[in-house]
Parts: sequence; structure tokens; C-alpha cells
Amino acid sequence: KRVALCRAIVQRKPLIIFDEPNAGLDPIKCAAIDNLLLRIKKEFKATLIINTSELFTAYNLSDRIGILHRGKIVEIGPPDQIKSSTHPYVQEFTRKSKEFLPQIAKFQAELSTWTGQKVDDGRRDDGHLGKKTGGF
Repeated sequence: KRVALCRAIVQRKPLIIFDEPNAGLDPIKCAAIDNLLLRIKKEFKATLIINTSELFTAYNLSDRIGILHRGKIVEIGPPDQIKSSTHPYVQEFTRKSKEFLPQIAKFQAELSTWTGQKVDDGRRDDGHLGKKTGGF
């Protein structure tokens, strides 16, 4: 995923298609990917087509969202229209996702001010703090 993303950035493609760019990532890395995609969209004026089941990603990055159900688009429109949809499937899909949005928004806000320092979140022992542990 990272190589494909780097290639798209270097080549300054006007249209980039992503298939589940946040699949298998923790919320912090999801927020980092979302921020990167948003920067690509704004700085390169690129059109992004993103296949995702992460509504926060869709709401954060999209001008228009299409919701698929049983192989058909059942709703298409700006994020606010999707959030207030009267379609039963869209309502169920967004209702289940809403419970996680505040937590993800908190991570997104924290990431936007993160300067790269390691954070002592109380879950690691002292032997790990300050050591390079990898990451995105």
C-alpha cells in the first residue's frame, strides 16, 4: 500500500483509486493515512476514489459518498446527506458506525498536533520508552 501511495504521489496522478486504504490498521495509523490522503487531495488537486467501509474516512475525505447494498448504489451524495439518509440500509450502516466516530475523531485531533515524539501511554514498560519501535 505504501509503495503504491508513494508512486502516486511522485507521479502526481490526477486520479488515484484506493481499495480499503485503512484495512487492518489501528486507529492512529488510520488517522495518519486519512491525513496523508487529505493532503494529497488538496496539494495535488487529485481526485480520490476510495473503496472503504470506514465511515469516518469517507466523511473526512469525501465530497460525495456512494453507499452500495447488494451490488447497487442505494444512496449517493455529500457526507451530510448520507448522515441524514432515510434509506433503511444506509441508516443501519451509519448507526453502527456512529458509536466509534467520537473515539476516532479524538485520535484524528491528537494526530494533527503530534510532532513525532514517542508517547508514554502507560502501556509500555520503561525499557521500551524512547526506543525506536518502527511504525508508520
